[in-house]
Amino acid sequence: MNGSEFPFISYYVINKSQTDPADFFRNLRDASLRKFDPRSLRYTAAHTLDLFNEVATIARPPLDPRSKRPHSPTTGYIISVYKVFEGDDGEKFEKNWLYWTGARMLYRYLPKSVGLRRITLHKSISNGDKMYLLLCECSNFMENLSAAAMLLPALRARLCGYTGLYRTCATF
Repeated sequence: MNGSEFPFISYYVINKSQTDPADFFRNLRDASLRKFDPRSLRYTAAHTLDLFNEVATIARPPLDPRSKRPHSPTTGYIISVYKVFEGDDGEKFEKNWLYWTGARMLYRYLPKSVGLRRITLHKSISNGDKMYLLLCECSNFMENLSAAAMLLPALRARLCGYTGLYRTCATF
């Protein structure tokens, strides 16, 4: 459909021993703002840029935590984004992440055919209201898209965040 909008996510895993995350984020933000400048594009769209820390991960089977690249060309993701008011993001809240994000439901009910590899919760480190990002990685996602998508209505019915299906378009 010509002119349609869709959410696009750029997801970077930063090796903290080699790169300062704050410097990387500043440089990326500046480059993105130049690239998507409405004066040159003649188009305006909402953008959210944030730096996140990994809060929790569950994996099946246990994986090398340093390896974040997609497992195969058929790898895809279910991603949910949540916004929480400042102060509501305490330790008790985060201990129950499996329930309020829907991660427990994904872990239990995603069909084996989609190849669930990991579910990771990330938390924004910016001041003010906090954003959480739930990333569910499936290695056979693109070959079993309808099986993976079956849980989306249940996730969306929770009315507590944005949820979408994503595939990798580039890695480096």
